[in-house]
Formats: sequence, structure tokens, C-alpha cells
Amino acid sequence: MMLQAVTDEEKRQRGGITMFLIDKDTPGITLRPIPLWLSSTPHQFFVYLDNVRVPHQHVLGEVGGGFRLGQRWLVIHDRLSRGSLACGILSRGISMAVEWAKNRVTFGQPLSQRQAIQWMLVDCYIDLKCIRAVSYECAARADAGEDVRILGALSKLLGANWGWRSVDKILQIFGGLGESLEMPIIYWYRILRHGRIGGGTDEIQRMQIARALFTVGSPMWDA
Repeated sequence: MMLQAVTDEEKRQRGGITMFLIDKDTPGITLRPIPLWLSSTPHQFFVYLDNVRVPHQHVLGEVGGGFRLGQRWLVIHDRLSRGSLACGILSRGISMAVEWAKNRVTFGQPLSQRQAIQWMLVDCYIDLKCIRAVSYECAARADAGEDVRILGALSKLLGANWGWRSVDKILQIFGGLGESLEMPIIYWYRILRHGRIGGGTDEIQRMQIARALFTVGSPMWDA
């Protein structure tokens, strides 16, 4: 596991937090699963540390550099990935919903002929294209070595919110069948809704973006 620990009480996040790589079987570490609605497999745990001894060679990076490493990990491996996760889910979900709408007949017509269904799918398509565009830009700028904290926050915000609302529409198109545990839609629904909390809530992302709007200025929105 990656563990951030305060190694300098005075400096704290400004040079006082260190990142360690620790085997979860290290003596003194106890994990207790936290039951969540996401799945039957535990994803989160209470971690108890009781006189755990960690050798110096288990320091990741430099002593005092753990906060920066943690932030970089959070931006790329959590926040940016929320956008790509939503893109993957929506790509598959729209494909399934389009096929279902073409073949599901009610009152003498396939669902694909009904404007309500058509517009739901159009909204899902718009959300997918927008999330993908922001995620691609964030990934490209990250590859170029740029600071993508704000684009990462935006990718997460859109992936979690717009991805979730589109999966909600896909679920509605499938009706009762969509609620079946044999379908993946309910799991998608849960995992995207979790994205509005895990890795930093919607409110945290908005705070970061708002702060940048006032400090960075026009480069934030100029083409």
C-alpha cells in the first residue's frame, strides 16, 4: 500500500509529509473492510497501524516529498481516470441502448421511433463527446509535462456528473430489464455516482476550478 505519513509536524503538507510503500502484511497493520453499496467486494478499509516499523528503503521519492507525490497520483490516477471511466461506460452503454431501442417493440413500434428515447440517446451522446474531449486534452497536456490539476478536476467533475446522468437515461431506456443484476447498468450507475464523492467531492473540484478562474484568468478559457 501507499501510505502518506506526517514526518514533520511543523511543515506538514509543505515538506512534512512522506510517502511510504508498505506491504499490507507488515506486522502491526490491520485492515477492516468498510461495507459499501458499490459491490460485494470490499474497496475501502479502515487501516490500523500499531507500532509499525518501516525501513528507510521503503520511502517513495524523498523524505518530505510525499504530499506532492500524492497530489500527482490523485490528479492522474483518480481524477483524470474518472473521465476515461465514464467514456468507456457510456460508449458501451449507448451501444447497448441503441441496439435495444431498435429491437424492442411496444405498442406496435420500436422504441427507436419514439422521440423521448431518441432525445435521451442524443443527450447521452453529447455528454460522452464532451467528457472525452476534456479527458483527451487533460491526458495530452499531462503527457507534455504540464500542470493538469484543474483539467483533472474538470475531467472528474464531468465524468462523474454527466456520466452518471447519462447512465441514468440508459437505465430508463431499458426499463425493468436495466435493473436486473445480470445487466451491468446498475453497477455502472453506482460506480459513476461514487465518482462524485471518491477522490474529492464535487464541491472540492468546483473550489479548485473557481480559484483558478480568478488567479489564472483568460488562459483558462481562451482557445
